[in-house]
Amino acid sequence: MDALLRLRFLTPSSEPPDGQSAITVDLSGFGLLAGRVGRDAALLYLLLRATRVRSGGSATLHSLAWPLRASDAAVRTWLGRLTRADLLVYATERTATGETIAFEFPPQTPLRAPEQLWPPSAARTHALPTIWFVQALPLLGRDAFALYVALLGREPVRARAVDVRLGVVAQTIGITGVWRQRRAIRRLVRAGVLTLDGTRGAVCEPAPPTARERRLLRFLAIPFLPAALRELAVLAVAVAVAVAALLTLSLHAARYR
Repeated sequence: MDALLRLRFLTPSSEPPDGQSAITVDLSGFGLLAGRVGRDAALLYLLLRATRVRSGGSATLHSLAWPLRASDAAVRTWLGRLTRADLLVYATERTATGETIAFEFPPQTPLRAPEQLWPPSAARTHALPTIWFVQALPLLGRDAFALYVALLGREPVRARAVDVRLGVVAQTIGITGVWRQRRAIRRLVRAGVLTLDGTRGAVCEPAPPTARERRLLRFLAIPFLPAALRELAVLAVAVAVAVAALLTLSLHAARYR
């Protein structure tokens, strides 16, 4: 009983406030940001801001890659774009759980002047729930989620409705090609965040994921699983090629007997 014992005394603490954690974003500048660093890097910028609120100023590459449905290498590329644009500073650290990046946001520099496909618009500030970036973003995909964010940025200041062309809005954030634009619109409609009725439509908040979608999200969040699946796919292709080569050789050998 004489061993040195470290006691920790628990003091009463206040109950945390209710409500969702959110990031405050002026979405009227999202098109400008996408035009400057690319749509994917712009989405990564928003994801990093949400990650800072949810888990502090550090993240693993996988924790950033799976919500974007992208590879670690792609995330590295987009991090470089944000760094060169003076929108992010980060350092890579080795931890017991793998490679981690510690990031900070410098004071924001003005975005480039509007030109061509990025017309000026009134500033609209939105509080985006951080949970959207680990639920709606991976389920909708980068094209559809970026289009949804761009549509939120078109919300008028003193009116309840605004006239927009979905194809033009998609074009402003780098979603080129009619097929990609239609696919993004279909995903938004299927998810219920965009309703279309002739020449009228409405933008809604993403609904909570279903049980099947939650299983998919858990699957995507497993570290190293995407890389393992790619390795298995490469191995399966190699085995199939080897079997096909052996069958071809056996057929040729049988023909010359």
